[in-house]
Amino acid sequence: MKTYCRVIAAFFAAITVTAYAAGGGPANPGMKPGEQSIESIREEAEQGDPEAQYYLGLHYEKEHNMEEAAQWYLKSANQDDLDAAYRLAVCYDKGLGLPKNDQEAFKWYKAAAENGILDAQFPLAVHYENGIGTEKNASLAVKWYQQVAGRKDLEAQYRLGYCYDNYDKVRNKDNAAVWYRRAAERGHPDAQYRIALCYETGQGVEMNMTEALHWFMRAAEQKVLDALYGLGRYLKSSEGTLDNRKAIFKFYRKIAEEGDKDANFFYTLGTLCEMGTAIDPDMTEAVYWYQKAAENGYGDADFLLRLGQFFYKGTNVRQNGAEALKWYLKAMEKGYSSAELYFEIGTLYDDYYPIARCGKTNLAEAVKWYQKAAENGYASAEFFYRIGSIYEKAKAFEKDRSEAIPWYLKATEQDNDESGFRKTAIYHLGEVYEKGTIVERDLKEAIAWYMKAVDAGRDDANAENHIAICYEKGDLSLDKNMDEAISWYRKAGLKGDFAAYNHVALLYEKGTGVRKDVNEAIKWYRDAGLKGDASAYIHAGQLYEKGSGVAINMDEAIKCYQLAGDGGEAKAYYHLGQIYETGLGVEKNIDNAIGWYRAAAEKGYLKAQYLLGQFYEEGKVIKRDMVEAAQWYSRAAYQGDSKAQYRLAVCYETGSGIVRSISEAVRWYQRAADQGDARAQYRLAYCYETGSGVPENIAEAISWYRKAKAKGNEKAKDALDRLGLH
Repeated sequence: MKTYCRVIAAFFAAITVTAYAAGGGPANPGMKPGEQSIESIREEAEQGDPEAQYYLGLHYEKEHNMEEAAQWYLKSANQDDLDAAYRLAVCYDKGLGLPKNDQEAFKWYKAAAENGILDAQFPLAVHYENGIGTEKNASLAVKWYQQVAGRKDLEAQYRLGYCYDNYDKVRNKDNAAVWYRRAAERGHPDAQYRIALCYETGQGVEMNMTEALHWFMRAAEQKVLDALYGLGRYLKSSEGTLDNRKAIFKFYRKIAEEGDKDANFFYTLGTLCEMGTAIDPDMTEAVYWYQKAAENGYGDADFLLRLGQFFYKGTNVRQNGAEALKWYLKAMEKGYSSAELYFEIGTLYDDYYPIARCGKTNLAEAVKWYQKAAENGYASAEFFYRIGSIYEKAKAFEKDRSEAIPWYLKATEQDNDESGFRKTAIYHLGEVYEKGTIVERDLKEAIAWYMKAVDAGRDDANAENHIAICYEKGDLSLDKNMDEAISWYRKAGLKGDFAAYNHVALLYEKGTGVRKDVNEAIKWYRDAGLKGDASAYIHAGQLYEKGSGVAINMDEAIKCYQLAGDGGEAKAYYHLGQIYETGLGVEKNIDNAIGWYRAAAEKGYLKAQYLLGQFYEEGKVIKRDMVEAAQWYSRAAYQGDSKAQYRLAVCYETGSGIVRSISEAVRWYQRAADQGDARAQYRLAYCYETGSGVPENIAEAISWYRKAKAKGNEKAKDALDRLGLH
């Protein structure tokens, strides 16, 4: 707590030279003090009159000439003028007009106090208490504080309580509590805090937390931070009722929000929110107060690191890379260092990680921190793989792209990796040597790494497929070997790589690198279909249907198309519709055809949807139904088919199968026209010319008429002729 010193009456602006002390009189008999001029007072002072010397000192003090004032006080005090002795003590105490001198100040305070000058008693007690100009003497301090406190001096009452509380020779907890209470009731903030401590600990009074809390809150309202810590202790202890703790916490928070406070106070508030003894645990608010504590200078390296991690991980706060970086760097300034920290700082600059929010991505800066992490022992497959990726892909490292290789190799050496990046690095080294992007192309080396990827179980179907590709292509380091290629394609296909089977099928179908064998191609397409690639059945079906290198077999073609359709390939159902509609190799059956077209359309196949719309509109192969027609046109139109968009626009314009709407008609004409449909361009131009569904706009009409004419639309040509244009 503070040591308080009384501001002495000498500094009050009301001092005047006419204010004679009681018991004194003018040196000039027959004159009243207030009538005596300053010149006559100076004359008598210079003649050695101590009282005149004292009043002349007061005069100079009022004029802010403390050098002159102090000299006259000294002369008067040396002649035993007690008022002058007190004011001289103040001059020595404060260094006013004389060099500060604690011993001289004590001597003159003592002389004045012992001879009845009341204002000297408090500063004398302060000197005894604190050993200023004399040895510490708690007993004498208490003696003088008692005299002043007896006159209801507030500060003296507090200091008296403090002496009884803290000094061995006079320690008396009961007396301390008495005087603290008196001063507290009169509003002394430090006394309020001290009496709260007494009630909290039961020293000098019976323990009473209700009283303690009352006085802690009174003191806290007067900005005594220690009182806030007292409240914090109560809140952490889980004592009392929850409602009581909530009320105190609300008060505690209110004090915090009123302005700047000690960093320790903010930290305490944060721990209360984290512990949840006064409110439900609230880490979001806890981090808020921890942040304010840190901003006001609180915290060692571990605390600052933890604060950074809140923002880095987004734990109960919004993830914020800039804040994380700020506190990480401050933790380092406090001496914290670790490989993990360097790694996390690197990620803040690396756009590979979502946390990179500390400003613009800076991969060079990221690599700097990553390398520092590596130098300090940080090791993981993901970590090394990421550094390699930066060297390989970042523009900042274009000249050093080959530097990626050592880092990828380090990633492959992390045997205990559970993240999968060791396997990824192995596979990627195969890609690097296959493509020759950052090292010289070497298919033999690529195969070696792909083999390791297969052994490691990383995306082995893909790896096997790439081994096959390498054998199929060959280069200076590796002879072509189609037998090996097909063998590896087969392995890839067995593990679910449909593209491998389809690729082999295409090789046999075209005779690329192998003897042309359509039957073998069909076999591979069927195998791909069995593995789940329904589209492969379509290829097989088309070979059977067209008889390309194999005898036409419509039964097998139909089976393949059905398998493809059942596997989700709507296009296959459309093919079946065409077969039954045309009777190609089968008995013509319109009902079957429409059934397959409908199956394809319902699976979203655009051509089938438009075709059904035509069937229902024309009414040739199925009963005319414009509602059905409009619905199928609509479904195809929304998928972007320009012919369907035009037909749907006509339906809207004529109200065929749908509620008539010229504005909707214009909308669909516009979409079809934008895709180059000449009929739609003509109708859109007509709408602009006549103001149908859009504001009349002849210039726009002419523009669309010309576009339609350019595509051979005769009606557009006639319209331009009618308008006298060409």
